[in-house]
Parts: sequence; structure tokens; C-alpha cells
Amino acid sequence: MSAMVKGVVAAAMLATLAGCGDQFQGGLLLPLASRAVPSLTGGGNGVQPTLQPGFTPQEMAADLESYMIIGVPTLGPPIPVRRIMDNGTAETWLAQVGFTAAFVDGMLVATRGLGSDLMAANTGAVRRALAAGGGTAQRAMDVMDDQDRITTLQFECEIVATGTETIDLGLRQVATRTFEENCASAKAIFTNLYWLDSAGEIVQSRQLVSPTVAYLRSNRL
Repeated sequence: MSAMVKGVVAAAMLATLAGCGDQFQGGLLLPLASRAVPSLTGGGNGVQPTLQPGFTPQEMAADLESYMIIGVPTLGPPIPVRRIMDNGTAETWLAQVGFTAAFVDGMLVATRGLGSDLMAANTGAVRRALAAGGGTAQRAMDVMDDQDRITTLQFECEIVATGTETIDLGLRQVATRTFEENCASAKAIFTNLYWLDSAGEIVQSRQLVSPTVAYLRSNRL
């Protein structure tokens, strides 16, 4: 890849990072736990994260399909992540600052390194409803609470098609169908957002991690 093309790729990725915030706002009504999310970018404690290899502009430009953009608002601006595991439907992505996020067919099923992590999630029924254009589903989420215990949260969810939108992923524009997943229990509600391309792939999403961490935003390149 030429230096010029690499520069264009890098500029486009920076534009993606800068523009990720506005389209993912609002929606969390789940009660927030009191424990603070640990800073992975240094924060006020003076501790710097151990940066992972594989994130130079040259490495990213040479294998764009192995990278995407993830944002956790409580941790700062969106950042690139690198795929470290792929078995066909399940993928695990590593951030340069050390946390990981696992997806099955585009659905967030686990995180590690964010503090109150999503330990596991049963999202198959939600994914089937998305593929069907809408419907109802149950989802279960195992999250780490503020006392380092795993708590299972059960939700009844309604998946609703909300229209179409052409989105800018930084390196390409994609025509998508948009969906909301509105989930509720006796004590809490939340809303996940999904953008699906013509093949039904989730190319952009905002999905709940846990009450403390709130949402994780993902953006395929």
C-alpha cells in the first residue's frame, strides 16, 4: 500500500473516531452502580496502561478487516481494536489499552478489563429477531456487580425496525436498516441500537455492557 493511500486511510479512520459520538446518544435507564469504572487511559491515578502491539498506522492499513472502532463513553473517545480470535461467528477484539470485547454474529456477549464487565450474554433470540426484521425475545446477561459478584439480569425485549440510513464508516458509506432493541425487567430498561447492511451483518451498534459501564459502541471499517 502506497504512503498516499496509507495517509488517506489514516485520515479516514481519524474522521471515524471523531464522528462516532453523536449518533449513539441516550437510552440508558438502568440504575447505575456506585463503583467507578477504572480508567484505562491513565486517568487521575497516574497509572498508564500497558499498550498492546499491532496498532501502528502501517499495521492497520495493511489489514483493515482485522480492525474496528469501539467506544465506551465512560473511558473517553472511541479507539481502534484488533481482532485476536475468529472462529466464524464468534470474534474477540483487543483494544490497545488492554480490554477485550467478544461478539457472536455481531452481538456483544462478553467484555474483560472494563471493571463491571459483561461476563456472558444469551443473545441468540435477539439476533434471530433482527434477522427476521423484528419481533420479541428474551435475553439474559451475567454482569459483575459492585462487590465483584456475578449477577444474572433477565430482560424481555422487543426488536423494532426503525427505518433506513446511509452511514459513514470512515472508509466507506453503507446503506443500512436500523433497529432498536427495547429491553425491560421489573427494575430496569435499556435500548440497544443496530445498523445492518444488505447482507444482514451488524456494521454498527450500541450495546449495553453493564449498569456501571453502560454502552459499548462498535463501528466496522
